[in-house]
Amino acid sequence: MQYNKTNWVDHIIDGLGNVIQQGTPVSAGNLNKLERGLKDASVQLSSELAAQAAHSGVLDFIATFIAGVLPVTATHGKGAVGTPIPSQYLTYQNQLGISDFSTLINGAKVDVSGLNPATTGGNNRVFFPAPPVSGERDDLVYLEAWRDLTTQDWKVRIRTVAGIDFSSYTKDGFMGTQGNVNVQPQGGNAAPLTLPFVWSTSDSYWKYGVFKAFDYRGTGGVADPAPKDPGLYIAGDGTDGAKGVLKSYDGYVYAIPLFKVRRRNSGGYSTNNPNGAIDYFENVSITTLAAIASTTQSYIDVSALNGLKAGDKVSVPGSSRVNVIKVISGLRLFLDQPYYTSDVAAGSVVALRGNASDRPDGLYSNIIDERDITDLRHKTYLVAPPYQQLLTDGLDQHLRGVTQPERRKAMRTTYVGVRKTPIDSNHIFYASFDSNRSPEIGSTTSNTLPTAPLFKPAATGSGVYFNNTGGHVVTQNIDAFPISVEAFVIPEDHSAIGGDAAYLFALTNAPSTDMIAIWLKKPNDIRLRVIDNGVPRESSSYNFQPGRSHHVRLTITTDKVRMYINGNMIGELSHTLTAARVNNNLYLGFTAGGWGVKATISDFAVSKIDRGATFATLPSDFIAGYADITPALNYQRRINSDVLTPQKSYAVAKVQNQTQERGVTVTKGTGVNTAAWEAGDKIKVRGWAGEIIGGVIDSDTALGKILRNDGTTDTLYVGDTSKFSVNDTIQLVRESDFTISSTRTITAVNSANGTITVNTAINTSVVYLLFETTASTSSPVVRAIIAGTSTTVPGTWANLGTNEAEFTLGTLPGGLDVEEIIIEYSLNMAAGQGGLFQVYSNILGGEANGKKLVKGTQAVTDDFAGKIIGSTTVNPNKAYSATNGTTATPGAPGTEFTQADYDAIKTLDASLKTVTTSVNGQAAAIVVSKDIIRMFEDKGGKLPGVYTVAEKVAWLKVNIGKMNAFATVCGTGPAGNMARTSVWNANTNSWTAVNSTTNGVPTRIGMATTTVLSNFIDANGFAHFLCYADPSDGVTTSAIFLDYVNIELEVVSKAGYDILVPENPRRDAGLSGLLYVRRQTREVESLFSGNDEDNGIIVIGDYVPTQEFTGVFTGGVNGAKDVLLGMQGFVTVAGTNKAYAYDASNQYANAITRLLGPGDDLNYKVDPQSLVSTVAYDSVNSSGVIRYWNADIPHTGQGLAVGAYSDGIPLWASKVAEFLSGMPSLVEYNGELLLRVSLRKRSAASATGLGAGAYYYFRLPGRPLIKL
Repeated sequence: MQYNKTNWVDHIIDGLGNVIQQGTPVSAGNLNKLERGLKDASVQLSSELAAQAAHSGVLDFIATFIAGVLPVTATHGKGAVGTPIPSQYLTYQNQLGISDFSTLINGAKVDVSGLNPATTGGNNRVFFPAPPVSGERDDLVYLEAWRDLTTQDWKVRIRTVAGIDFSSYTKDGFMGTQGNVNVQPQGGNAAPLTLPFVWSTSDSYWKYGVFKAFDYRGTGGVADPAPKDPGLYIAGDGTDGAKGVLKSYDGYVYAIPLFKVRRRNSGGYSTNNPNGAIDYFENVSITTLAAIASTTQSYIDVSALNGLKAGDKVSVPGSSRVNVIKVISGLRLFLDQPYYTSDVAAGSVVALRGNASDRPDGLYSNIIDERDITDLRHKTYLVAPPYQQLLTDGLDQHLRGVTQPERRKAMRTTYVGVRKTPIDSNHIFYASFDSNRSPEIGSTTSNTLPTAPLFKPAATGSGVYFNNTGGHVVTQNIDAFPISVEAFVIPEDHSAIGGDAAYLFALTNAPSTDMIAIWLKKPNDIRLRVIDNGVPRESSSYNFQPGRSHHVRLTITTDKVRMYINGNMIGELSHTLTAARVNNNLYLGFTAGGWGVKATISDFAVSKIDRGATFATLPSDFIAGYADITPALNYQRRINSDVLTPQKSYAVAKVQNQTQERGVTVTKGTGVNTAAWEAGDKIKVRGWAGEIIGGVIDSDTALGKILRNDGTTDTLYVGDTSKFSVNDTIQLVRESDFTISSTRTITAVNSANGTITVNTAINTSVVYLLFETTASTSSPVVRAIIAGTSTTVPGTWANLGTNEAEFTLGTLPGGLDVEEIIIEYSLNMAAGQGGLFQVYSNILGGEANGKKLVKGTQAVTDDFAGKIIGSTTVNPNKAYSATNGTTATPGAPGTEFTQADYDAIKTLDASLKTVTTSVNGQAAAIVVSKDIIRMFEDKGGKLPGVYTVAEKVAWLKVNIGKMNAFATVCGTGPAGNMARTSVWNANTNSWTAVNSTTNGVPTRIGMATTTVLSNFIDANGFAHFLCYADPSDGVTTSAIFLDYVNIELEVVSKAGYDILVPENPRRDAGLSGLLYVRRQTREVESLFSGNDEDNGIIVIGDYVPTQEFTGVFTGGVNGAKDVLLGMQGFVTVAGTNKAYAYDASNQYANAITRLLGPGDDLNYKVDPQSLVSTVAYDSVNSSGVIRYWNADIPHTGQGLAVGAYSDGIPLWASKVAEFLSGMPSLVEYNGELLLRVSLRKRSAASATGLGAGAYYYFRLPGRPLIKL
């Protein structure tokens, strides 16, 4: 700084008192100026020194969020951020908190403490405006600092600005190409001014290493590519005018960013409003309709609901407990727990203590959640940063997917299939391609589709796989406009094809001079193309991401051509309607330069109408970008997974003259009677979506994979040989596209080396899957139900291990005439067909058959609602009254209830069924029989693969994990109040598990709580229960009083799976579904076959969004400087990530966190069995998914040195099919420290070296700023 000294002179007078020299006056003003100058000099010197050492930013940063809006320094540390917990929702709406912290602003250390409101507890609160009423909004939170105009002290405030467009103002919301006029300095003023924090192009505004922003007298400038203090934004220019306007001592106002907060709107959550939620509220009062007795009770009758819904919390008069409403029936609120209360008269007030969220993630519009917050704070250092620790922690956090610098997690919906296009009178061609190449509407030509198409799973069922093919005429002579052409498309990576482009749809007769088309252009772009009179024009390119479902629509009017991708218009071109454009052919997959489309196409439709932006089958949240679509399940296929998955499946064949189910074909052999089975008849079973038909996977049947490239050889390395035997036959299937290759016979097995030898050599550079097809041990099971008995049907199999296997009937068993033949087989599905698009960190819920699913285990409940005496149609359960107590049995239960009796016990109310007897030794009793088979079939549908009652009972005993039965009952006898309950043990034929109550009013007690279902379901599929009183002594009556009885069934849990069960588990609430979801392998399994095949199922979960450095190319960052090169690399399994691609830029980098999932331990054990089918888990050499290792040459040029890794792969990694190898390092870019991960993918463990590498850049938590 420059110092202008004052020329002080003495005051001199002579002996006569005459002034010889007028001295400089010593006044308070001059002394204050002197003091101020000294302070300025001191501050300025320290600022210069600090600014040279560090950028502006926060000195205290804690990445972990605190539960609660009041984090304090003493407990949580400095700079801790907290969001409200449920008990704070009423008080702290639209708020978050941050504990005291220190900052470095323009070189000065400035403390932030006790703001909004002023407190002494070390906490600062941040207040937000009310949420938007629609759409979405990003709010900016920043710290504003200035020096007081009078005292010169530093002043700070935390400010919030609503509605910042961070896509335009990419520099922390303050700057884009110019300053953001919505972010205005305030300084010492009572309100913000109209001046934005922007940067100026003039070097005259640079000072002390700070790149200043805006001269308040100017008009705003353009962002400099290399700000000298990237953590700081400044308004003002230091002039006296700026001091006056900003009321700032030095003429500047400073700002550092803190947070970006995504806000939900208050319009309520729905498919049409995926960013919506309701506000949280309390203290709504509801009047009780009836008196509440002094007893334990689990329901309340109210006069009106006043908006109450299931899940809301209420406080009951006379009870301190807060209860959750479980079910609402009319004006009756059933609570999650019974409560004990004093007598309460009718008209008492029930208080709402918290309304339930309407979102699957449980969030509200007016409550800030940690997932809403993107941390914009820049961590700065007064001393050298701990680079090695930052590198270690940054990589660790990246691999774990935790402590993310961007959004920590978000909710996303996966549609596992959607319904097919509804056909109307405007359609001129429609082909679902759902395991059938023939169109449902319209004529075909000889080259409509590939002659022998391969089908693959697709969004609406299955689709035709186009493998670099084209030129297929769909319909001829399109002679009038408008028309619309659309389909679901799952593209493969087109960057690998030899040609430059291919046409998805094309309308043309003369491709070189006249064409309207959608063009797939390398590497993975999609665009419109119009050729008018030989002049081509194209729309802007759109990234057509490989491996995911896209809906593509082309509309052509008389003058416009439009392309819609996933419901959004992406491109538009004009065209000239000439004679050459009339009577053209419409092509699906038109070749360009000899190269065709590589994609799976389904639900292809052509309409003589401009359908515009109206989409009958696309969910609104998918169009809005909040959801994804994956391939559908169906009646044959109950599992979608990233791993190679064998599933037990079933087919039913009927005699030839009857209609067969899809995938089954019956032909006659030598016989001629089409109305009956005959020896020699043939049954073909086909995988609907290209799956392989194999024998039932059991202890002997092998399913394997060639794991090493040994060239052309007859010795195949498969790892686990335990299921292979000499003379076994195996079918080879190419893993890349699931096409059938050839068969081999095993001639030798070497378990020590993990190899098998086959009769003919195989080129092992191609990865093959191995399916055992040995007829004697690995064939499907064929049987028929003859006179109620399951009977084996003999015969021979052909073409096992292919997409369509054929069974020829041998000598028919006695009694087989027209009975259905049941075939139990394995349906083998290729890896990389996950049922979830994301790897979720948490499963939140879902939907099946239009019914909401929630995470839990309770699958179905039932009572006597709707019971009609003498009928089992509506309600199959029965109840009986008896007077012989425990000697009543299910075989001799007594007298069935009358209709009035059933009505008395169908709901929990004051209406009771009473049984009495005064005969000495007799005991009043009620026998209840529940139909367990009907409970499951009414709720989930047909039980898979079971056809007799005995088979159904066996299925139930395997799949039901727990049974809970309850009775609301009381009883009296000679000894006073006593009621007992028991459950029937079908194995011992006796009542067991006695429970009791001595209450004088009906009380809910358990009749049975058991996980041993084999004892309590009888041969007919019923469970039986008994309620009874003590026997009469001939004087005192024995009486049993029953108000209500219900049963709850839970399904078995599976290790590693979340379970989605019906939100409303009542049997009579309609068909729903039940899903098992395994997040790590993106697997969705339906317990029941055909779970809503026409409409698909839905899974909703939380995931961690991609955290790659936004706006930076992965191939390299211009101007990045190496700070610290990591000497420790890592290897991680990526075998379940064949469908990993979000986009072309981060597919490999994302594979790590997608496999592990947020919060998983780095040593999370993934059994290679789940990745490559038959490789056993090696506890010695496979200690975890992530293995760190040292490399001799970590970096060469722009990536990893291939040679350094070829011999360095650990033994365990050679046992898996795919993995990633990486090396981390730290680089500096524009003052920010970034994690760079150099990645190489090895596509096969047998390959020499590793595949091509690339750099990927990720922001570190705290976005640390450094000066080199």
